[in-house]
Amino acid sequence: MYEAVKQIKKGKKTAKTLGQLADLHPIHAVYVAAHNLVSYLAESLSVFPELDEHSSIIRKSQDEYMPQGPPASPLTKSYFTSWAFFDVQFGKYKETIGTCLQDIGPDLDIPFDYLEIIRLMQESRMGIHEHKGSNGTYVYLAELFSNKENKCLVPAGYMGEENQLWYVTKVP
Repeated sequence: MYEAVKQIKKGKKTAKTLGQLADLHPIHAVYVAAHNLVSYLAESLSVFPELDEHSSIIRKSQDEYMPQGPPASPLTKSYFTSWAFFDVQFGKYKETIGTCLQDIGPDLDIPFDYLEIIRLMQESRMGIHEHKGSNGTYVYLAELFSNKENKCLVPAGYMGEENQLWYVTKVP
């Protein structure tokens, strides 16, 4: 196990840094960098038997929801991997990759800032929101049931139209 942790520590330096993501909006770059790190670590940790149940769920789901096509899947890779990392629960204590990384992050020397972003992504969830208008680079979305409105950066650049319903994950 110790050797694997050393390899993960060594390898995590291959994840993209914020400096390498300078062409993105700064807020988006922070999440992309953290997501990239989580992706690398999830793949590295997937060899452990403790993650067999998670790996099995992901393999079955990839076949069903992310087929190589045609037809192409309507799900994006980033949506699928976010679901895989932060929503798929496994094991006796219903852990996710995100909660596991929060637990072992300090042992892997994951910086606190990254652990905080992982926590925020772990606490986010998908929801149905109504488009309430836009202003510059931001879209105003109101959660359908609570009607709570948020000003949202949409990294994809799609500004949509007022009154549309969006199924999205909002991350602070």
